[in-house]
Amino acid sequence: MAHYLELLEGAGLAGGLDKYAGDIARQRGSSPKLLALNPALATAVDSRLPAEVRIDSEAWGPR
Repeated sequence: MAHYLELLEGAGLAGGLDKYAGDIARQRGSSPKLLALNPALATAVDSRLPAEVRIDSEAWGPR
């Protein structure tokens, strides 16, 4: 799985965000959160129209 994540990061598509913990063992034991590096990837799978997303403050983000 880590190899695929490296490939995605190398292509600029997605990256892993590691857990923050003071203990190295706890960091390594957790799965990374997947972070889309290109916002178009996150919106490409959304079936809503752009106007519908703009009125959804949680999806659109802070104004």
